[in-house]
Amino acid sequence: MTAPRYLGLIGDVPPEADKNLGILPPDLHLIVNRAYFRLWASKEAIRIGDVGAIVGHLFTRSRPARRVLTLTSEQEERIRKTNGSSLFEEFWGGYVAFVETQDGGCRVLRDPSGTLPAYWLRHSQQIIIAAEILDYPSTARANLRVDVEGLTVHLWDLHHLGERTCLSGVRELLPGYALHVGSGGSDTCALWSPWDHVASRTRSRVIDPEELRLTVVDTMRAWAGCFDGIVLGMSGGLDSSIIGSVLGRLPISACGLNMAWSDREGDERAFAQQAADAFCMPLRTFQYQLDQVNIAAPVVATVPRPFLAPYAQSIALAQDAVAESMPVAAFFSGEGGDGVFGLMQSVTPVVDRLYARSPLRELVGTIRDVATLTGGDLTTIARHTLGRIFGRSSRRAATGDPSFLVPSRLDQALDSAPPHPWFKPPSATLPGSAAHVRMIRRALGNDGFHTRLTHPPTISPLLAQPIVEMCLGIPSWEWVCNGIDRSVARSAFTQDLPAPIVCRRSKGGPSGFLDHLFWENEAKILDQLRSGFLADNEIVTCIPADPHSGQRYDFTPAQPRRLLGLVAAETWARCWA
Repeated sequence: MTAPRYLGLIGDVPPEADKNLGILPPDLHLIVNRAYFRLWASKEAIRIGDVGAIVGHLFTRSRPARRVLTLTSEQEERIRKTNGSSLFEEFWGGYVAFVETQDGGCRVLRDPSGTLPAYWLRHSQQIIIAAEILDYPSTARANLRVDVEGLTVHLWDLHHLGERTCLSGVRELLPGYALHVGSGGSDTCALWSPWDHVASRTRSRVIDPEELRLTVVDTMRAWAGCFDGIVLGMSGGLDSSIIGSVLGRLPISACGLNMAWSDREGDERAFAQQAADAFCMPLRTFQYQLDQVNIAAPVVATVPRPFLAPYAQSIALAQDAVAESMPVAAFFSGEGGDGVFGLMQSVTPVVDRLYARSPLRELVGTIRDVATLTGGDLTTIARHTLGRIFGRSSRRAATGDPSFLVPSRLDQALDSAPPHPWFKPPSATLPGSAAHVRMIRRALGNDGFHTRLTHPPTISPLLAQPIVEMCLGIPSWEWVCNGIDRSVARSAFTQDLPAPIVCRRSKGGPSGFLDHLFWENEAKILDQLRSGFLADNEIVTCIPADPHSGQRYDFTPAQPRRLLGLVAAETWARCWA
């Protein structure tokens, strides 16, 4: 089973337009043919009468949520009258919808979870939009080039860019947004905003943990019901274990996948096995392997922004190995769980209490919670709290990593690249809510480690619209209640997870493997960065000398991983140069 794909051609579309575009993907079939737009898709879409279609997965807002394969006439009529806006109110899922508008134009809508990608560009007299650049017609792909300034900003902060990508002219239709194309031109607008759901100084939501549990379980069941054969990335952490606890109770074929490295941080097999045993789910464990990572090749070449994690090549091969032993219809991931469940270890909840003018007793309780969570004393917490309230920080200090980037190029690029709209909170937003939205934004955009042409979709079910909307309304101090991170989620699933998983506070990861990967490939990495696309376009500077030259560079702990990310961008850029 492969991931849903589509190709939309919008504008005055003459009958011979598809022929003039060159070669179209042979497995995409024409499903909508209107005067102002055409839509091809790899799978049967959900028809909106004769005025459009929905590609991807759609579910009702009811409980239990039901998958929608056909719309009622009443639902179709509401979609027509609202130019598609009713989709965000009545449904959720992972989809992109094409709707003929009341003025005879076309509106393309992408659901708030961002599960199904949407990238568009102007070509000749039309707009082309697809889930993957590989599905663009051959004539449109032929002229694509790297956007040097967009790439520079991406290397500073890979979440900063909004609709702009690292390929010139290619734009992302952001989650929750709509692209309208008509006789007057084209524009995008937000139909769904996280700021409509966040806790504020005058509005917050106290959620019964059981209500969160019911919402999460119902959403997981709906997603899982679409696939017979699911591989779940399992670290033995809270987020993937919550997903596993639901999958293990469903009559579907599911398998856990754990990636391990030899050091303490990288070896989470014991936790993953505890979770798998509790959910009666088979677990496949793989070791990160140096010979599975090709430093000279990108993780996925056909994406408009490069992956900066070359170690993902090893994960992709592990997924392929599991797929050889069982039918796989989807890869599930706990991606986004930390953000959705409000993971933070700072004084932000205390600051929120002050701005919300909470009663003294509640403020003191949150100070104690933060002290327990962070290990900080009252003096330290007070100092950081005052610094947050009265201090100011520059945009560069707040987010990005300028190391090895040419300062003048970075300044120029930042001036030309507005930040993602979710990074600009309304004036009355609590700092904790702004941080919550930023964390969720940073979880979006992971479409897996393969091309959609050949592999199943990657689903991050914790980013589903109903879960995100509920969690955004929970104030930051509730997430650190009793000095426990992600407190509401842990309370919600206490009875569903093994006690060691609920109580676990450590976070694993492949940092040790990344260090080993760098030192084994140091000379090759540095050579590519000194003489490649990034250097030629004055994006990078101060790259260390060849280790065999006798000039040894004193690396900080973070720099080897930074250079691995830069060389991943280098190999991607060479594919488009």
